[in-house]
Amino acid sequence: MIENKPTYIELLAENNRLKLQLAEFNENKLIDESVKKNIELIEINEELRQTFETIEQNKYDLEKSENKFRLLAENISDVIWMMDLNGNFTYVSPSASKLFGYTVQELTHLEAKDVLIESDFIKHKNAFLNRIENEKNGQITDLYTSELVHVRKNGELFLGEIVTNPLRDNNKKLIGILGVTRDISARKKIEDEIKKLSVVIEQSPASVVITDVDGNIEYVNDTFTKVTGYTTEEAIGKNPRILKSGKTPPETYTELWQTILSGNVWKGEFINRNKSGEHYWEKVIIAPIKSNSGALTNFVSIKENITDKKNAEFELIDSQERYKFLSDITTEGIIIHENELILDVNESITRITGYSIEEMVNKENLSSLFTNDSVITILKNISEKLLTPFEITGTKKDGSSFPVEMESRLFKYKNKEIHVSAIRDITYRKRVEDVLRSSLKLNELANSNDEEEIIKWGLEEAIRLSVSKIGFFHIINDDQKTITMQLWSKQTLANCDVKIKKFHSPIEEAGTWVDSFYERRPVVHNNYNELKHKKGLPEGHFPLNRYISLPLLEDDKVKIIFGVGNKKDDYSQFDVDILSLLAENIWIVIQRKRSEKQLIEANNSKDKFFSIISHDLKSPIGSIQGLTEIILENFENIDRNDLNHYIRTMNESSKVTYNLLDNLLLWAQTQRKRIEFYPVSIDIHEVVQEVIQLYSYKAEKKRISVILNIEENIQAKADKNMFETIIRNLIANSLKFTPKDGKLSIKTSKYSKDYMIIQVKDSGIGIVKEKIPKLFNIVDNPSTIGIDNERGTGLGLVLCKEFVEINGGKIWVESEPGKGTNFYFTLPLADLKEN
Repeated sequence: MIENKPTYIELLAENNRLKLQLAEFNENKLIDESVKKNIELIEINEELRQTFETIEQNKYDLEKSENKFRLLAENISDVIWMMDLNGNFTYVSPSASKLFGYTVQELTHLEAKDVLIESDFIKHKNAFLNRIENEKNGQITDLYTSELVHVRKNGELFLGEIVTNPLRDNNKKLIGILGVTRDISARKKIEDEIKKLSVVIEQSPASVVITDVDGNIEYVNDTFTKVTGYTTEEAIGKNPRILKSGKTPPETYTELWQTILSGNVWKGEFINRNKSGEHYWEKVIIAPIKSNSGALTNFVSIKENITDKKNAEFELIDSQERYKFLSDITTEGIIIHENELILDVNESITRITGYSIEEMVNKENLSSLFTNDSVITILKNISEKLLTPFEITGTKKDGSSFPVEMESRLFKYKNKEIHVSAIRDITYRKRVEDVLRSSLKLNELANSNDEEEIIKWGLEEAIRLSVSKIGFFHIINDDQKTITMQLWSKQTLANCDVKIKKFHSPIEEAGTWVDSFYERRPVVHNNYNELKHKKGLPEGHFPLNRYISLPLLEDDKVKIIFGVGNKKDDYSQFDVDILSLLAENIWIVIQRKRSEKQLIEANNSKDKFFSIISHDLKSPIGSIQGLTEIILENFENIDRNDLNHYIRTMNESSKVTYNLLDNLLLWAQTQRKRIEFYPVSIDIHEVVQEVIQLYSYKAEKKRISVILNIEENIQAKADKNMFETIIRNLIANSLKFTPKDGKLSIKTSKYSKDYMIIQVKDSGIGIVKEKIPKLFNIVDNPSTIGIDNERGTGLGLVLCKEFVEINGGKIWVESEPGKGTNFYFTLPLADLKEN
């Protein structure tokens, strides 16, 4: 090192001084050898100055580089380290303390074996030694990456990625290793999740298609190729329009693009065409994929082949329309929330809860939409990561509560845990379940109750399910003009003093209740008082403010009219659907009950038929046979009066036998549906007079007066033979059970605009109350001996009932023991204009 070296300032001053001397020498032309040396010295000084400047700049740049390196090493999350050829750390960045949990002081004494598990340390050591060995053999190695399991100070393990570069001197000789270590545990977990997701997509039963923003296909899964027939190579780069069939409305595609280009998810259905030209249905969800900046980058489509489902829907479309409310899916409400605070909701939630979106987002908590117990359940299921739907209770803006089904999922967004919950209002489903339970109960009741009791129970259920006050159930006759059975709920009858007709109540007299009959669809009137066509309610009728009336049709005929009324709130389509299902279930049970009854009656009727033939027919024929034998054996000696008696007795027996045979044949024909039906206009007075003549002898014999009170020119529209049979059997029955000096009257009157009523009244012995329901049943109606020991089969009354009903009428009895009997039956009135 040179001692007493002049400073840079001194050299600069000397240089300036010499320049002045040189100028003087030049002016005087006195340049000599000494001057030349000074010039050389000046040049040396200039070079030396420049060298000093370069050294200072390099020193500054080095300090700046060191500062940058130090700043990078101290703030980067990755650990930067240097290692000499003996495997010792010569430098470790401060970030190592965060990664490994050691202090900086502790890190200076660590070796590689202290931060790696044993097996991975051996891998690291072998790779390190191999690298050095390769360098010795002239093999230059550069960047090297490995993944090793590291150990933190607390014993926790994590997967670290190590990237190493060789450290060399100016002669390219290896002097150490420069490495960077980072924790890749989270990245590996994400990579594993991505692998799983890829497997799910590849094995998904739905077609998955990813396109760019122009709609060009970038990816399809195997299901897509199976459904469409296009290979992956054929599909990539193409537009999904290769699947267009021309049957999907253009408006669908317009809506689709408007939706996804605006960043929203589109859901819909396509009719597409595969490679072979076959059409198929797809249910499609198309969602946009956005970059972190929010720009659209791709679209992903998930498509489910629903061809089989659609075909089934088309085949069962009639049934689906009938049960539409059971298959409709309620639109879900979506709630995004964090720590109970509502961050965002979709439009559907407003329809479910009554709140607007603005009222909920960032202003309300879950406690505004659900009961306290429900909020506790939600948070508990979220903490337990429950993935299955669960039921809770929701609260609407108006304070009302309703059942809810919810599903929740946890998502991480900007280092926050965000929960997304989907809710469904299951009020509809709950009420349907209630109806189904009622249907099961109906089936149970059918085993031990009659038709009327089943209807009454169903009517009370309808009131309960619809939260109504009153209800009614009418059975409509096949003539579609009259109501046969009118049943009212208990509360209706308790608050109504109007007398209800039991048979043939004309439909036009039923008021607005039967609007549904004329319109042949359910009718809802939520403000009865404002109806223009309503009829005034009769005195004693319960007050009416709103009601539902619905018909049940079968074979294009209205079979029943079913309805409820006076609910506190307005009736909705919801109520109509529930009551329609219940009414149909009641009708099904009634039909089944009737079928079972008919089957039992058919079997019992067959036995009764043979019993009549073997017993009741045998007796009168035996009587005639006995009398003829007496006459033949004693013909010459028989007194004329006795002979006359025998002949009259045989005549009566033959009439009874003939009447019985005639009834048997007619009844057999009705059972086989072989009897001919020819309705014509009948002069009631004329036909009844002819039948009375047939029984005049018997009436005279018992001194029974017969009174006719038949309106003149009153005519019925009925089958004449059947009408004669009805009158004949009713008159014969009255004469049979009326004592001597009794009375028999036949009376007619108009029952309604379209029907007449015929009454056959006697002053006979009457009928006990218990026997009246059995009179028209061939099985339950036993043969009864008349006052003069006349025998009968009960078949005549059975035949009367069947013939009356064939002609569109109804028959019934009013009687008390000792007070005579009244038979009533109705028949349609003839249209005099036709005559």
